[in-house]
Formats: sequence, structure tokens, C-alpha cells
Amino acid sequence: MLRDRAEFVRGFESLAGRSRLVKVGEEDASLLYASELDILRTQLSEDGAEVVLATAGAAGAVLQTGGTVVNAPIAAAPGGVVDTMGAGDAVFASVVASMVRDAPADAPTWEEALEQAMAIAAATVRFHGALRACPARPRPRR
Repeated sequence: MLRDRAEFVRGFESLAGRSRLVKVGEEDASLLYASELDILRTQLSEDGAEVVLATAGAAGAVLQTGGTVVNAPIAAAPGGVVDTMGAGDAVFASVVASMVRDAPADAPTWEEALEQAMAIAAATVRFHGALRACPARPRPRR
């Protein structure tokens, strides 16, 4: 699917530098940049992305906006992990919702938004498929 990595990176960077929110993961850093996720996160922030959300699987997530950097570990939830597909997308969707609903503006409110996002990801991975689940209202098992 990735025919020309260099061209893809050029296009991505041209959009990322003008974006309100950019989400990247460990695989993006490795595949596209042969780099570490923290280095890519910092680079995207320095290049103009307003908010950079970096998801690192079992290592949690980091959100950077300007000089503010907040971290959140994976969240605990009842039950075992069934399917990790969609966890990063759940984090992304939750952060978008927080930005629209709450307009976080300082480290404590960004930390709260990221912790909520990680709780939603924890609920999401308790079910098969990549559908977002809310921790207070998990989807019923089929």
C-alpha cells in the first residue's frame, strides 16, 4: 500500500505542520522515519503541529502541545485483553472529542483528556473488533 515512502512522508509532513492534531504510533516512527516515537513526536511539534498524540501500545501514550508534554500509561479495566485492533484509534477519537467538548488548555486538562482516552482504549480492547467502547458502558459480549 505504501508505494513511495519518501513521497508519503512529504505529503504527511506538509499536512502535519498545519494540523490541529496529529496522531502517530510506534509503527509510523519506525516505518516512515526509521526513528524513535519520541523523536518523531518532538519533530512534528517543532514543525508546527498544534497537538501531537503519540501512542506506544503497552507503553501508553504521550501528548505534546507547545511546551506541554503529558504522559498516560495504559489503563486498567476489568477482563482480559481480547483484541488490540483499534486501541490507537479509540485514543485518537477520544482526544478529538475532548478537544471539541472541553478545549483543554493546560497540562492538567490535557492529562485528564489523555487519561480518559486511555480508559476508552482499555474498554475497547476487551472486545473483538475495532469498535470504540466507553468504560462506563462497555458493549455486551456476543
